[in-house]
Amino acid sequence: MAAAMQVDQLIYGLRPLNLDTTDMNLTIEQLAANYLQQVCSVQEHGPYRFAGYSFGGLVAYEMATLLANRGEEVGLLALMDTGAQLKFRRNLSSDERKRLRKIYIADRAKKYARNLIEGRVDKIWLDASQYVGRLKPIGWKIAQRVSQILGYPLPKVMRSQSLMFTAMLRSYTPKEFRGRLVLFRPEERSPEDDVDPYLGWHQYPKYGIDVQFVPGSHATMMQMPNVATMARKLAPYLEHSLNSKHNGF
Repeated sequence: MAAAMQVDQLIYGLRPLNLDTTDMNLTIEQLAANYLQQVCSVQEHGPYRFAGYSFGGLVAYEMATLLANRGEEVGLLALMDTGAQLKFRRNLSSDERKRLRKIYIADRAKKYARNLIEGRVDKIWLDASQYVGRLKPIGWKIAQRVSQILGYPLPKVMRSQSLMFTAMLRSYTPKEFRGRLVLFRPEERSPEDDVDPYLGWHQYPKYGIDVQFVPGSHATMMQMPNVATMARKLAPYLEHSLNSKHNGF
């Protein structure tokens, strides 16, 4: 995404912690506090501008919330396909869940068949790994075995650290963010994700939320050429935040 940006500016990326050597009870709040120490060592005061993808979006949100509560200015908070909580779809009835799941499975089957005809086994494996990654631990063992048979490396989303990520997700409850949020969502998504266009975020940002759609799926929205569209849609928010004197856009 940094390479796709058309704005002449500095962009910092935060390197993930080595979770293999950390306490299994690590929380998103602790991750955010650790990252903020790194951020503030480079930039002591705002305005700050954050962007986070998937699980990283929750960490970015917590960081922005902590800074805003300190009275610092957060001019931009952009999340890329990040849901507020694992529980935000629980208002669906059982029958509605089954209906949406059937639609989703039918759509996945058509996509897999198209990729198979085109010889894109790599795409099939990437999409399937995202689904299996949501299953219970037995799903992880199956995925590891399939990975060995196919000869494709197990995607990062499927590695053992993801079990820790899931635990952190389940224990995290977002707090109010004293600013405005922009949420980027992929055009290829599960019907369940359309039940709430804000993915559970609408109740948290004090000054509202904007939703922008970009081509691709959760896995491919950050790849070229899809990420170029995201960068183009992000640019006006970034420019506005540069000219803003208040907390938010």
